[in-house]
Order: sequence, then structure tokens, then C-alpha cells
Amino acid sequence: MEYFKLLVYFQSLQTSLQKACKVSLSISIGLENIIMCRVTKMKFVTFLMITIWARVVLTKDANLVDFLKTYVDNERKPTMVVLTGLCWKKDTLRTLVVELSKLGARTSKPPSIKIQSKYHVVMHNTLFLSDLHCPETAEVIETAILHNLFRYPLRWLLLKNMSENSSVILEDIPAFADSDLVLAEITEELVVITECKIIILNRNVLVHKPNENGALISKDKGYYNGTMVDVRPHRELFKRRRDVMGRPLTMANVIQDSNSTRYHLPREDALELQYDVIPKICWMTAKLAFQMLNATPRYTFSYRWGYKVNGQWSGMINDLHTSKADLGTNCVVSDVERLSVVTYTDMLAPFRVRFVFRQPPLPSVANIFYLPFAGSVWAAVAVCAMVYTVAMYWASKWEFNLEKRSASQFDGTVGDAMLLTMSALSQQGCFIEPKRAPVENSLYKDPVRVMIHKRIDPETGNGQFYSLEDGVDMIRQGFFAFHSIVEPVYRRIEETFLETEKCDLTEVDFLSSFDPFVPVKKDSPYLELLRVVFKQIRESGIQSALNKRYQVPKPRCSNKVAAFSSVGIVDLRPVLILMVYGIISSCLILIMEMIVFKIAHH
Repeated sequence: MEYFKLLVYFQSLQTSLQKACKVSLSISIGLENIIMCRVTKMKFVTFLMITIWARVVLTKDANLVDFLKTYVDNERKPTMVVLTGLCWKKDTLRTLVVELSKLGARTSKPPSIKIQSKYHVVMHNTLFLSDLHCPETAEVIETAILHNLFRYPLRWLLLKNMSENSSVILEDIPAFADSDLVLAEITEELVVITECKIIILNRNVLVHKPNENGALISKDKGYYNGTMVDVRPHRELFKRRRDVMGRPLTMANVIQDSNSTRYHLPREDALELQYDVIPKICWMTAKLAFQMLNATPRYTFSYRWGYKVNGQWSGMINDLHTSKADLGTNCVVSDVERLSVVTYTDMLAPFRVRFVFRQPPLPSVANIFYLPFAGSVWAAVAVCAMVYTVAMYWASKWEFNLEKRSASQFDGTVGDAMLLTMSALSQQGCFIEPKRAPVENSLYKDPVRVMIHKRIDPETGNGQFYSLEDGVDMIRQGFFAFHSIVEPVYRRIEETFLETEKCDLTEVDFLSSFDPFVPVKKDSPYLELLRVVFKQIRESGIQSALNKRYQVPKPRCSNKVAAFSSVGIVDLRPVLILMVYGIISSCLILIMEMIVFKIAHH
């Protein structure tokens, strides 16, 4: 309205000038007065147009800056605004930076968006700002597509005039389910004089694609007419993108026990649970997650978890890497190379890999405390201790000269090497340990290790592995430890063992690995959606119910009868004597150290 007031004011001045000119003409009709009046009239019109044009331009820039400031403030999160592909005046950019800094938001205007792909690709607070009216924006968008910058967690705000047709550029943008892309359209709200338009940003559109081949889908985010009005039902991106509109999501299921799983798994008939129970639980949980996302469940099968052989991935990991599947079956995070192609999300079906065995009878092991070893055994222990001491001495001395001194580091003395040797022999451990391993690859290159690996898993022929039935039978006979996933072993034990035989079962964690997690293709647009729905399934208790229904815990003996008697003090007599000798020796060493200390200082 202030523009109309301004126009009315100048029109009244123009009318007054015309009346004055007419009066002048009536008084003196000379040629000079007529020319002078017309010149004055032309100057006034020119001045009027320049003034209105400057006022409109300044107001447009002020409205634009005010909109961007209100938009950033409405986001309610730390923001780093990256100005890319803008052809604005320096005064406008300077004003924008000052206003955003008052909100605590940082700004950056790099010479190329390639810099941003290197430094800001993992930042959750980055907001790219571009104007589709500027010619540099097309190149910026192409570079962003090349460097995959339209994916979570980066945010984009694109400005566009309502009269411009930029649908071709927007269709090329890979705005998937995790993309946060906002399009601000520039429309006209008032009609003013002579092609000068009062540009007011009054519409923000939320744009995304449900899948790679689909069309852009827009949803209203809000509008701005001096005040930001946010019409989103939820601020969380997950809640707004939860509906993937039937997009097929595929799960790669690893089958290792029986081919009948290919028939029973998709039907969820709870039959033959002794085979591949982990993939069956994972599939049921993942299918529920797909339904929560309104996705179409699909499945595929593989017979290997996936390892890198000759530069190529195999099994389930290859299905994820080649986009044949979107997520896989629970697997242990043991191969670090997998992190280059997959990302782990949540645990759907917990399983543990342990050595399972029966505790040996006490009479068969009672003599280990008092029966003496042969002289050659003690000699071998002494030689190994000396070699270990010398090796640790040189290793600690090398480490001390290489790194700075710290409280948890050896000082390169013989005493520290002997202390670590005694700690290893007594199985007590030591607080101070070497920080470096000069021969860290010896474990994989050692000839003994290679020979054992070839014997257990030869390149040709069948490996030296036990089936589940044979392994459980060997456990029942005693003096045999079976390394496997414990849940199927316990199911077989429940079916075959007597109650008294279940009481002395023991398991030992050999790998000390983390819990298994579900792998998802790296940079998948559905990663965050799956993370949230998996947590919702676990928090609701559905995941726990499935695990208890299909998995078997460690068997318990009903009559509480143990297969062995308790150990008494008499059985520990040699150990107690050894402890007494150790205490006496430590006291003597302490006295000797005090004497040496006093002699050295006095």
C-alpha cells in the first residue's frame, strides 16, 4: 500500500506542476516559457521514475533478506548457510550475512561447490542457498548431483520466480526420501506501475522423489507474506517422508543350513526352526518395517555373508553393493572392509558365537595343582620367559625413543620388561602396556597360522567342519568344545540331552565380537527411515516377542543337580602355598629396593 501512497503523492505534485504551467502560459504565452515548462515537466517525470525504481529495488532486496532470515530462524536448528550460484549485489549479500549472524547462523560463499563436497558433506547444519534465476545455478546443481550433495543430512533452499520454467532442472535433481530440498517460488502480490513488480516470497514447496525413477512430489511447507507460516504437520523429516508410496524394498537373506528355508521363510509358517532361524526372524521384522513405511516387501537369497575376493564382493554384501537388495540379514561386524560399501543399522535377531562344552569331571582335573611337571616343561617355560623379557625390553626401548613420555607407557628399562613378563606368567596383566606392535601383521603371515587355516578350510575339497548334529553329539560325550552360533546348538541340546547333562553346560566367548547388526547399502536414501522403524519395533516389544518365540535360550536343569562337586580348601593347597611364596618374595624385593634407594641417595 505504501507504493500506492507514494504514487498518489507524486501524481498530486505532477498535477500541481501542470496547473502552474497553465497559469504561466495564461500570463505569458512566450515560446521560452513554454519550453521551460516542458523541460521542467520532463525532469520531474525522470526524477519520479528513478526514485520509484530505486525504492522498489531496495524494498525487494529487503524483503528477500527478511524472508531468508525468517526461514533460517524457523528451522530451529544450528545452520551454516552456504551461498552458491548467487548473482546478487554485494550490498544485498552483505546485509544477508549481517542479519544471519544476528541469529547465530554462519555463512560461507566458496568459489566452487566442490570445496563443500570435501569439507561439509557430513555436516547436519549445512544449508545450501541457490537462486534459479542466476545463470551459475545450473552448474552448481550439476556439481551437487555429481558429488551426491542432495542426500541426508544436507539441506537445500532454491529460489525461483513464478514466471520462470525450471521444471527441467528440478526433474534432474535426485531428491529422494531422505533429501531436504525446499523450493521458494517468487510470485506477485500487487500490481504496480510500469513493469516494476513488487516481488514477495510467499510460497515454500517441499520436494522429494519416492524412488529413483519416479516424478517429483511437492507438498506445501508454508508461506511468507511478512510473517512465516509453517503448515507442515511434523517438523521431523522422518514423519513427513514415512510413506514411500509402495516403493519395493528388497532384503537379502543368507541361507546356510537348508534349502527348505527358501520355501518356509516367505510364508512365515514357523516350520523347521532348526534351520536358519536367524534369517527367518530378520525377515519377519524387516517385513513389518516395510509395511510401516508403506513399501512393497521383496526378498532374495544368498548362501554367503559376503567377502572381498580378488577385488570383488560376494554373497549378501555383493547384493547390497550392486543395488540388488536394500538391506541384509544380521551379521557380525567383523570385516572392516565391508564398511566401505555398507552401513550397519540395528540388531533384529541377536545371536552369539561361542565355544559350547560340558565342564569336565572334577577327578579328571584335580591333579593339575599338585602333580609336578616334567623338567623339560619348566625349562621351556624359563627359556620362553627370558626370550619374552628381552623382546619386550627392546620393544619398549624403541617405543620410548619414538614417542613422547606418558604415564601409561614403558620407560625402556629391564625392570618394566621383567614386570610385564611376570604379569603374563601369573595371568594378572599389567597396567602399563606397549602402545605399538612392531610385528602386527605376523598373525596373518605366520606359517603355522597359514598351515592351520589350510588344514581346516582347504581350497579344494570339504573343510574340516562338524555338522550341527555331530557337534552336539560330541559335546554330549564330553571333553569336546563346539564353536558355533549357540541358539541352534541349544535347540538341539533341548531335544537330545538328559536333564542332568544340561547342568554342566558352559560357553566361552572366543571372538569377543560385537552384537550382529543389519547391513544397509551405504548412502541409501532409506537408511534413516529404517533406523527409526527398527527402533520403534524394538521399543514396542514386538522384536523381543519374536526372539523369544523362535529362539531357544541356554537350557536349565530342572532338578538343580550338578554333575560335579564343589572345590574345597584341600584342593587349593598348592595354590595357597604358591601365594605364600609370592608374598614372601615380594616383601624381600621391596626391602632390596629400599636398600638400593638409600644407598643411591646417601
